[in-house]
Amino acid sequence: MQTSTEGSTLRVGVDARVLSDKYHGIGRVLDQLLQRLVHEPDLELVLFHSGETSQRFDVQRFAAFPSVELRRFDMSIDSPWQTPAWWRATRAADVDLVFHPYHVGAPLVGPGRRAVLVHDCIFEADRRFAPAGVRLPYMALTAVVTRTSEVLTVSLASAEALRSTYRAPVSPDRIVHNGVAEEFARARPLSVAARSDLGLPERFVLTVGARRPHKDVATVVRALALLPPDVHLVMVGTVDERLPDEVPGLLDRLGVADRAHHLPFVPEEHLPGLYATADVLAYPSLVEGFGLPMLEAMAAGTPVVASDIPVFREVGADAALFAAPGDAAAWAQQLRRVSGPDADEDLRRSLLSAGRANAAGYTWEAAAANLLRHLRSTGRRRPAVVSHRAW
Repeated sequence: MQTSTEGSTLRVGVDARVLSDKYHGIGRVLDQLLQRLVHEPDLELVLFHSGETSQRFDVQRFAAFPSVELRRFDMSIDSPWQTPAWWRATRAADVDLVFHPYHVGAPLVGPGRRAVLVHDCIFEADRRFAPAGVRLPYMALTAVVTRTSEVLTVSLASAEALRSTYRAPVSPDRIVHNGVAEEFARARPLSVAARSDLGLPERFVLTVGARRPHKDVATVVRALALLPPDVHLVMVGTVDERLPDEVPGLLDRLGVADRAHHLPFVPEEHLPGLYATADVLAYPSLVEGFGLPMLEAMAAGTPVVASDIPVFREVGADAALFAAPGDAAAWAQQLRRVSGPDADEDLRRSLLSAGRANAAGYTWEAAAANLLRHLRSTGRRRPAVVSHRAW
């Protein structure tokens, strides 16, 4: 008979309701983190999911790992009744703490340890960026959650926004950056067949992200009208029907509708190749929490032109070109420098080299390890289990 002592385990509940087509970026962040966390030997994960079918994420595949348990949690993320539901669910699952990758889904008060990831302060930045009737309740909820949970965020810029808006003391060691999946560094331009399936033009500027006012795609549309007529614009992402969208009308007024292509959905397996096929990524947001498309484009070998805002300077460093937010002429000038017949090839090569190096510094392995460190410090450790095996 041999006696062995197994290491103590941490049992973490995870709000996996964001693995849904509704939550583009946040769902992707969680999916990538979970792909790494399921391999941790001293970690048990209870994924609370909605049961919805998603084109992009498959929560059921995580059930194949012995350390993972799936539990249904049918309440919507913005339900006002989810606080008591979480009390019951976490008690029944016997978890040490719960991780909420989208803080809106966290209980406001009550027992149990919880860590929340607050990605940005976009709604707070301008009332135009929030759907009608949402901004004030959202801010009230965030104010409570940041006082009753362990708060993590994704960038120094977001940490500063949380401090200035909610007086939430988010120190630099509580930043969990996004990462870049390995397939982006291996990306090659899409095949002729894939380009045809997606209806891609020969040369194009790419934008990626759900179309909402803070994304300011309208500025790139105005810049498009100042670029050569053979340059097209490909816009990837759904339109948020809750918010006004000036892009269609603007395309018609400027006479460039035939040069614009909207792809609401691109299969995940085509996204790296789409970046690699584009002449340049334009990222014109007025405010963001991080800027993952910048890094993905850089990893795929595509130059980036981004808004000159603090978070993009933080993430893009010296590997991107920057243009003043909302200044279409400045955007057209920067886009010309790295794309089209007048491109500065030396500048383009320099940006591609710097971009790949910059993107390589952001890995999902590092992000998952950093998150796990915070979860371990927040949750209690279970006692070691002594097992006896007869031989």
